[in-house]
Amino acid sequence: MTHRWLLVLSCVLAAVPTDALAEFRWRDRALSIEYLGAQSIETSAWQQQRLTIQPSAVASFSRRWRATLKGRVEVANGAGDDYGLGTLATYSPLARPWAPNDRVRMEFDELSLEYRGRRNRVSVGKLIRPWGALDGIRVLDQLDAARNRDFLFLEQRPDRLSRYGIAALHRSNDWELEAVALLDPTVNQLATASSPVAPRSYRSPGAEEELPLPIEPRDRYGTDATYGLRLRRQLGNGAVTALAQSGPMLDPVLAATAEATLRFPRRRLYGVGAEWSAGALVFRFEANLSPDEAVSDPTVGRGFSRTRRWSTGVAVDWNTPGRWFVNLQLGEARYRTLSQAPGVAPDTQTLATLMLRRNFGNDRWLLRLETLALLSEGDGLLRPSIEYQLNDRLSIGTGIDQVYGSEEQPFGQFRQASRAWLRLRWVQ
Repeated sequence: MTHRWLLVLSCVLAAVPTDALAEFRWRDRALSIEYLGAQSIETSAWQQQRLTIQPSAVASFSRRWRATLKGRVEVANGAGDDYGLGTLATYSPLARPWAPNDRVRMEFDELSLEYRGRRNRVSVGKLIRPWGALDGIRVLDQLDAARNRDFLFLEQRPDRLSRYGIAALHRSNDWELEAVALLDPTVNQLATASSPVAPRSYRSPGAEEELPLPIEPRDRYGTDATYGLRLRRQLGNGAVTALAQSGPMLDPVLAATAEATLRFPRRRLYGVGAEWSAGALVFRFEANLSPDEAVSDPTVGRGFSRTRRWSTGVAVDWNTPGRWFVNLQLGEARYRTLSQAPGVAPDTQTLATLMLRRNFGNDRWLLRLETLALLSEGDGLLRPSIEYQLNDRLSIGTGIDQVYGSEEQPFGQFRQASRAWLRLRWVQ
């Protein structure tokens, strides 16, 4: 594993011109250390105890060249952590973290080299490229993989996974054109089978199957590469976006064959978006169409068939006069035709998110109220929390993750995983 990282780092640095290395200097160095502990509301037993260390730095070689390094070390307490650190099977061999055991992980969150010209930028390495603004429902934000090992019990969603590739950006007046090629076939990380938020069954559009299930190997770098093109135009107080991409689905589809498998078939996706501001309000709209979305189908030999899927989402941000920040997002995904068998995901899924946030006490206190509701099913999640900034470096926060719904519903099946949590964070 160490040799693989050193090889990637050497290739990145080898791309820097020799004359630029003479101006090398470090800047923007930072370090974050976070402890997260969670107890079950039902049993009061410890469910999660995780330590995360994240060093980062930017190396400047000249005015136009720079490298970004962001690392991550995670340690889970074996005696008091049932969540673990997520499956490794969804990573490609090149991107897979170094894991000497089930309780320790080391990986790069970002490892990239960037050339910055007056109008052009080129980045190569382990990259993150958020293309959508609706992070709660991810309509256009379908390029980056994410860590889904902790269900929705996250401070920031999505928890993005970087992937190896190259990105080129061109700016001309109010226009922006970006092309991305991610050769890394890594997809969304899933929870381990023993985690409290591991589904008891995998309910895919078209079928349902008991877990755990084998995961298709992620080692086809050429076949499962992701390619994308995004065009953006600034228009006064707003902007419009159009994009197209092709690559493996980030969430698995259940291949309903004799030996059921979680697979990640390729698909195409086309999307448009718009955003505009009006005083204290910001409005956003996004829509996408996948003409060849894979859905489970036990009637065909490969275990899945293709159908059309389209998604739409709207959002509004509001900075109220009372210093509250309000974010509301509403999204719907619709499949052309799906089986209506019991237990199978419906052909229309509607998700709403609401987040209220307010600082007070000289900005040392942060109150946050968040809810996620799967309106098409009737279940969801409530997340009230409060955080106190003890000084410039140390903060402490606590909150509750309360799941509601029945055990047969996508969110409700994790009702017994509802928990109270404590977070300590130190930054430098």
